[in-house]
Amino acid sequence: MNEIPDIKTKPKVKIDQELLEKSKVQIETEQQVVVHIRLQLEVLPSLIRIWPNTFLICGNTHFKSKLLNADRISFAPMWTTIDRKTYRFTLIFEGLPRECAFFDLVEELDTLDRFEYYGIARNQSDIYYLNLNP
Repeated sequence: MNEIPDIKTKPKVKIDQELLEKSKVQIETEQQVVVHIRLQLEVLPSLIRIWPNTFLICGNTHFKSKLLNADRISFAPMWTTIDRKTYRFTLIFEGLPRECAFFDLVEELDTLDRFEYYGIARNQSDIYYLNLNP
């Protein structure tokens, strides 16, 4: 049975300061949403990638925020090889509507092997930390 992982808003992780500063500037100037993902893997080595048709979908308006950029994960059709059990990467999306109270992260693919995370509560910073276990 799939369990919904806990949403953590302030985990103790090291974030590249240059990326963090870039993210802050982008959020302030362009109202972007930054999602830091911690992926727990059981099979090593593993391959991961993200498809451009990955969206943040607002729960109350159904607006789709497009994926703009990714750090430490390849865009399909390329792959990123992972050789450790815990791996972190960052996704940057266009801004969500002001009235959005919660949203889902959904990689829209016709396969079971996709990134998805439901019921993310919106915060004022629009910076999120998610734990994913495939």
